[in-house]
Amino acid sequence: MIKLVVSDLDRTLLPHGVQEVDEQTIYTIKKLVEKNIYFAIASGRSYKELSKFMKKTKDSIFLICENGALITYRGRILNKKCIEKDKTVNLVNKLEQNGYDCLISGVYTLYTTSKNQSYLRYLNRVKGNVMKIKYADDLPEDPLRISVYKKNRQIIDKPWIIEYFKDFNISYYGEEWLDFTGKGVNKGMAVKQIKKSFLSEEDEIMAFGDQDNDKEMLLIADYSCAMIHGSKEIINISNETTENPTKTIQKYIKF
Repeated sequence: MIKLVVSDLDRTLLPHGVQEVDEQTIYTIKKLVEKNIYFAIASGRSYKELSKFMKKTKDSIFLICENGALITYRGRILNKKCIEKDKTVNLVNKLEQNGYDCLISGVYTLYTTSKNQSYLRYLNRVKGNVMKIKYADDLPEDPLRISVYKKNRQIIDKPWIIEYFKDFNISYYGEEWLDFTGKGVNKGMAVKQIKKSFLSEEDEIMAFGDQDNDKEMLLIADYSCAMIHGSKEIINISNETTENPTKTIQKYIKF
């Protein structure tokens, strides 16, 4: 029996360009909770962003933030996996030296060392209020994630970045962001943590996703659904495809 439904947000539960979760989805989530079925949003976004998008249901669901580095339930932090500060400083300094702008995620605050004014305007428009710090050494907390804004994926092939593979989990978020989290951190790890703490061994999981950072989550689900527009790899590892996660949930779970 399905006891946990977990879904990616952007381009999965939230269609591209849409800024608010629709009422049918909100209704479905509330019905799941009424039936004692847990619901989780799993995203590369921060806690602040997910709380805004899920404001009508955030007090009754799991928020898996920062690609699994932070898990909250009913507003309470269940687990967080921070990156050691010295590793953060080394990586941010190296990225800056090679001309890349970074966004550093704390639990409730986003930080940047960038001096690029157009990038800063973009962050404040898309992410909200971002705290500017002079150096990575000035971080007031150990971060959950370091994100690099890029125009393509060529950064991953740069010889100077290979040395960091041993210390970080690296994943893509959409078409513009490359994310670094602690080694072993991903959405699948977060779902396993929820299952261990809240589900029995027999309870089943349904998961929805579309991009590389959803891979581990989909692989451990009993029912894995890829968005029809998802990456080829994500479609290949999933049990089925869908255009509408809400309709697929209602197909398997009757209200």
